[in-house]
Amino acid sequence: MYVNWDSQIEPISSLKWYKVDSFISYLHDVRQYLTQTIGKFSSSYLPRSIEQVLPATASQRFPATEGWLCEGLGEWSMKYDLLSLALNVALHPHRLERKYPEYDTAGEVEYYCLMVINDLLHLLASPEEAQVIQRSVFEQKYGLRWAEEPMAIGLPPTLSSDPDKVNTAVKRWKEDAENGDEYMNI
Repeated sequence: MYVNWDSQIEPISSLKWYKVDSFISYLHDVRQYLTQTIGKFSSSYLPRSIEQVLPATASQRFPATEGWLCEGLGEWSMKYDLLSLALNVALHPHRLERKYPEYDTAGEVEYYCLMVINDLLHLLASPEEAQVIQRSVFEQKYGLRWAEEPMAIGLPPTLSSDPDKVNTAVKRWKEDAENGDEYMNI
């Protein structure tokens, strides 16, 4: 469990998270949809990305071998929003009446989508530029420390299966440590 997971981490759990492998597959699927669809586009067949929740909690460690994208980190998120908007315009060409600065015709919308997909794939090929989050980066960025065993931080093993009791125990343990008190039974 993370021994110092606290309320400063909670806001990031409200953001959308995307597993890098799944996001790349989505981009490939959209590219194929744009280049292979004959005739009118349909929202029924447009691939959908799968956003997920923060892949860590106070009692679940961030995945060791997976890269993740957070909508609040990096320029990839704005590019993704632009792609989503352009795909919506491609599905509903009457929206071109709004006069977007990047495109005026349905063909320009499709071309723009392909350019943004290409930009996103280039960003993802350089994880540091895309700000791909992996366990070490996540834990360092938010100053988190993981303890495998509840006893490593002075918690009775019986509390380790109940997240609410663990969070309460960790808060008390931190308060006791700040006050210089020895660990007290909970």
